Amino acid sequence: GARVAIQHFCRSALLDMDFMSFHQPRVLHRDDATAPRHVFYGISQGGVLGSAYAALAGARGLLDGTILGNPGTPFSLLMPRSDIFPFYQALMLMNLHYKRPLRIVLSP
Repeated sequence: GARVAIQHFCRSALLDMDFMSFHQPRVLHRDDATAPRHVFYGISQGGVLGSAYAALAGARGLLDGTILGNPGTPFSLLMPRSDIFPFYQALMLMNLHYKRPLRIVLSP
C-alpha cells in the first residue's frame, strides 16, 4: 500500500516540483513521449528480487523499464538461511524425500 502510494507520487508529481528541476534546457535524443521516465535499477539483491518487482509494478504502469545489474546470490543459497525455511523444507521433503533434490529444485 504505502510503497505503491510513494511510487505513484514520485511518478505523477515529484519530478514536476520546482526543487527537482535543473533550470537548464533538457536535451533528449528522442521524443519526450517515448522517453522512459521511471526505471528500476537493481543491483545485488535488487537484481534477484527486481525481476519479480518489475513484472508486478510494470504491469500497473509504475515503471517504464528495468535494469538488473549484478544479481546477487541465487535463492538456492539464500532460502536455506532464512528463519522460516525449515517449515518450507518440511513441506518440500514430503514430495522429494532427500535434501539434495530440494537444492536442485530451488536452483534456477
